[in-house]
Amino acid sequence: MYNYYMRQIFENELNEIRSNIFRLMEMVNIAINQASTSLLEADAAKAQKVIENDKIINELDNSISEACIQSLALQQPVASDLRLLVGILHICDSLERMADFAVHISEYTLSAYPEKVFTEEFADKITELSQNSNTICQQVLKLYNSKDVELLDKIVETDNMTNAIYAKINKQVRDDKFKGSTKNAVDLALIARFYERFGDHAIAVGRQYIYIITGQYSLENLS
Repeated sequence: MYNYYMRQIFENELNEIRSNIFRLMEMVNIAINQASTSLLEADAAKAQKVIENDKIINELDNSISEACIQSLALQQPVASDLRLLVGILHICDSLERMADFAVHISEYTLSAYPEKVFTEEFADKITELSQNSNTICQQVLKLYNSKDVELLDKIVETDNMTNAIYAKINKQVRDDKFKGSTKNAVDLALIARFYERFGDHAIAVGRQYIYIITGQYSLENLS
C-alpha cells in the first residue's frame, strides 16, 4: 500500500512536469512570434514585452529543472521515468536558449527604433525567417501532443529552409553591391543567425522528446 501511495505521488509530480514543459513551449512560441512582429513592424512595445516576459520564462524553466532534479534525487527513477526527467532537463536548456534568441531579436528592434533594422530589400527574407520560426514551434508542440515521431522530419525540413535563408542573407550583406553600412550588415547577419540557432534548438527539443518516447535519438534506429 505504501509503495502504491508513493508511486501515485511520483506520477503526480511527473504529470506536473509534463504540463509545465508544454507551458514553457507555448511561452517560447509566443515570445518568438512577438519578437518577429516587433522586428517586422518596428514595434517597440512588443519588443519590450518579450524582454520583460523572459523573466517569467526563466522562472518556469528553473522551476521545471528543480522539480526534475528533486525527483531524480528522491525517487531514483529507472527506465522510461529516468529518460523523461533527464530528457526534460535537456529540453529546458534548449527552450531557454530559444527564448533568449527572441530577446536578442527584440533588442535589435529597440536599438533601431523608430526605424526598422532592415531595408526593404531584406523584408521578404526576414518575413520568411519569422514564418519558419512560427512553423517550427507549431511542429514541436504538435510532436509533444501527438508523440508522432515522424514530425521530426518536418522540423528538420523547416530548419533547412531557415538555414538556406540565413546563407542567402550572409552572402548578400558581403556582396559588393550591398548598399548598407557595416553596422547594417552585421545587424542583419546576427538577426539571421538568431533565427538559424532558434531552429537548431527546436531540432534538439524534438530529438530529446523522441528519446523520451522511444529511447532512441534518431528515427533511423526506429523500425
